[in-house]
Amino acid sequence: MPVTTFDLLQHIQIAGILHANCPKKSGNTNRIWDGKTPYIFHPLWCASTIVTEQLLGEGVRKRGALTLIYHDVIEDTLGSLPSNLPRDVITAIQQMTFESQLSTWENIRRRDPEIRLFKLYDKTANLLDPLELRAFDLQDQRILVQVLIEDVKENYGNLNIVKIASSLAAV
Repeated sequence: MPVTTFDLLQHIQIAGILHANCPKKSGNTNRIWDGKTPYIFHPLWCASTIVTEQLLGEGVRKRGALTLIYHDVIEDTLGSLPSNLPRDVITAIQQMTFESQLSTWENIRRRDPEIRLFKLYDKTANLLDPLELRAFDLQDQRILVQVLIEDVKENYGNLNIVKIASSLAAV
């Protein structure tokens, strides 16, 4: 069943409600860097960026958008994923969820290329908010993004996210 713009808007609303009303940590509903920007803008940036990636097939863009809208729900909220999500999207969300930065480093290369693609959107968005990261975390994020860039270029070509990530990951 194709995902329409209306469906995506509904999913954005659901994810926004989960982040606003069900955070695992009390008060963890806004981005750290300013304490005002609702957290949903992080997954929304990721999802809207992959949707506009014309070099990717429609199926990857739709799967990616849904995965990225919900990618932090398991990690950051006490809420549950909607039961009407396609099974492959639920699996992708689970595959994007890691217990720690160290776990991400140890396991990301074992994930499917599509999961590594989605992770590049997530990590690139994190680099847009450098105040969210401590100095050593920022350097680790840049290195991970550089690794993901090379992988995504090899598997998908020189996508827009590669160009954006490359400029942000430059040391």
